[in-house]
Amino acid sequence: MNQSPINQPNVLVPGLITGIADDYEPGSRSAEWSIDEVRLNRTYTNRLKVTTASRFVGPLQIIGATGLRLGVSYAFPLFSGPATENDTGSFLQSIKCDLDSEDGRQWKVTLTYEPYDVVHQLGNSDIGQGIINPTDRVPEVYMDKAKYQRSKPEDESSPPLPYVNTVGDPLIDTPETEETRPVFKIVRNESTYNDDYASQYKDAVNSDEFLGYPPNTVKCRDITAERDYDPDWGYYYHVTYEFEVRDDDDGNGFTRKILNAGYRQLVNGSGEPTNVVDATGNQVTDPVPLQKNGAYTPGADPYFLSFAQFPSIEFAGLNIPDDILTVNS
Repeated sequence: MNQSPINQPNVLVPGLITGIADDYEPGSRSAEWSIDEVRLNRTYTNRLKVTTASRFVGPLQIIGATGLRLGVSYAFPLFSGPATENDTGSFLQSIKCDLDSEDGRQWKVTLTYEPYDVVHQLGNSDIGQGIINPTDRVPEVYMDKAKYQRSKPEDESSPPLPYVNTVGDPLIDTPETEETRPVFKIVRNESTYNDDYASQYKDAVNSDEFLGYPPNTVKCRDITAERDYDPDWGYYYHVTYEFEVRDDDDGNGFTRKILNAGYRQLVNGSGEPTNVVDATGNQVTDPVPLQKNGAYTPGADPYFLSFAQFPSIEFAGLNIPDDILTVNS
C-alpha cells in the first residue's frame, strides 16, 4: 500500500462560507429508538443551514465547512449554543448536503447518527479529510477450541505413572490421549505482505512470552494473505494469523517427552555402550528403561528425554499487540 493516499477530495478554488446554523424548521430533526435481534439502536438526524457568498461553492466545501468528523457522537444543538443533549453511544455516519436555493448559495446539510462506532472500528487518522486508511481498521479476533491426539510418557494419575509394564519395561504400544487446546485467529489489514518472512513463523513456537503465554506454548499454525484494493490507498492485504496453544499443567508446552529406553547401556554410566542382558545372560529383545547417565538399573524410576517438536522464534516480530486477546474497550 502507498505511504500516502493516491486519491483524495480537493478544494481547488476556495469560496467564502458566510454562515452555518442549526436548522429549526419542521422536519429538520428526528430520532428513533428501535430493537433488533441484537441490541437497542438509537438513531438521530439533525439538519444545518449553510450559506455561501458564491454559487460556485460546491458540496465538498460545504461538508468541510461544518467542521464535523464522521464518528463524533450525537449532540444538539451544534451552532446555537451549548449542547442541551447528547448520546455518546450514537455516532455520526453521514453528512449529506443538498442545494436549497435557486441562486446556489444556500444549502441544507443533514447529519445522520447511528450506533456504529466509526472511529473505534475504522480508525480516524484521515477521517476529517474524508479518507480512512484500511490498515487502521481494528483487527478481528476469533477464539475456538480444537481436539488433538497426543502420546504422553505418563498417565493422568496423581502423581503421574509412567507407561511401563510390571517389570519396569516400557510398553510396546504407548496409548494416545486426547486433549483440547485453545486456538485463535487474528485477521488484520496490512500495507504489505512478504510470504518468505511469514514462512519462518509457520509451524514454529514462541521463544518469547506471547499474548500472555509463556515461551514454547504457542504454535503458529499458518499465516495467509489476501490482496485487496482501496481507491484512496491502492493495494493492501488482509492477513490471517492462526495459532494453537498448549499451556499445559506439566509445563512442557510443545516439548515432546519420551521415555529414555533402549537395548544398550553405559554400565555405571561410563565406558562404551554394551548390550543389555537379562538374568540368564541373554541379550534383551525389547528396550529397557535407562537412567539419565545411560545405565540400566532395574526398578529405578524412569528418566524421560525432552525433544523440541518445532523450531522456536520470537513472535514479537509479528507486531501483534500484547492485549489483543484481552482488551475489552
